[in-house]
Amino acid sequence: MRALQSFAELLTSYRSSGRPVLALGPEGGGSQSGGLPAQGCLAAVSEGGRVLALAFGPGEGSLLFAHPELPSLGLGASPLALKGGPGGHRLRFAPEYAYSWIGEERDLVGFSNYLVQKQEEPGEYRMTASDGAIRLAAEPVLVDRRTGMEVRFAVERVVGLCPRPPADLPPGVRYAGYESRCAIRLLEGEGCVGLWHLLQFPAGSILVVPLRAALRPEPYFNAGSWRVHKGPGEPFFLWRFGGTANAKIGYGCTQVTGRAGVLRPWADGEWALVVLDFPVHPGMHYCDAPRPEKAGDQLLQAWDGFGFGELEYHVPAVGSPPLPRWWEERARVWAFAGSPERMAGLALELLGVRIEHLFTGGGI
Repeated sequence: MRALQSFAELLTSYRSSGRPVLALGPEGGGSQSGGLPAQGCLAAVSEGGRVLALAFGPGEGSLLFAHPELPSLGLGASPLALKGGPGGHRLRFAPEYAYSWIGEERDLVGFSNYLVQKQEEPGEYRMTASDGAIRLAAEPVLVDRRTGMEVRFAVERVVGLCPRPPADLPPGVRYAGYESRCAIRLLEGEGCVGLWHLLQFPAGSILVVPLRAALRPEPYFNAGSWRVHKGPGEPFFLWRFGGTANAKIGYGCTQVTGRAGVLRPWADGEWALVVLDFPVHPGMHYCDAPRPEKAGDQLLQAWDGFGFGELEYHVPAVGSPPLPRWWEERARVWAFAGSPERMAGLALELLGVRIEHLFTGGGI
């Protein structure tokens, strides 16, 4: 399987639209821990405060979704004009029912009354690089479309390459990874707002979410071809993204473990495993939900549609008392590629689940 664009080509395509891109790589430095160097290449752009791409090297494709029409962008063309955006790992703000949907009735086919506010995406992020990290910062003002009230807040994101979690990788396995530190502070207004992370993956990728019990997810809208694996071994949620379902689900913070993974076919018979390591805060208020009355604990979500799939997670909301006015936390994305056997071993080590059947014809 050949990547549509290498990391270097992807950056060239994005810059051809006239937008700035900042990149980190082995030569540019990165985080170090326990003597282990950071590995891989990372690119960030101001649109959506996003990590545009993560790759093992400049000549390899991004481990995140990259929109296949990026190469056709001309000078002055907005990457956000592409259906679903250019790809990568972007920031949004919750609750979706307050800031994105217009009116009570939702068009779940054409999404005609779903509109992301410009202060959210593209946003007005300032982007700088220093000391092996990229910093993105903005002070958005969003309007609650139910009440017309404004909320103003500050958001900061700092991303940098990070070392691999296992000290010793199995032979033949490659690694790239990054840490994302985010902070949000309420400045003016009532109500609440929460940071919302969205990692995009191409159709054909398989989402694997370890669960504390074999429970079905909370449906948001439309139906997806997912299932809950109940055994043997620990339970987990499985969803092979088709990119066409326009479906979304969610899990509460007491139902997930703080790890999730995405499998995708890679080059020359290899597979890639991308692991998200994220904080879980039972008892804190997570403000996104299918409807306001269900808000409170929805931490992890997934989406299939617009030609890709998404692994999404939320940060506890800030807002009026008793909510905190400020919150900061870190998450990590670790990516590996190698033989199916090696990826199954890493899934067991890092996710605690057995996925061998996914490589041997076992269906989802």
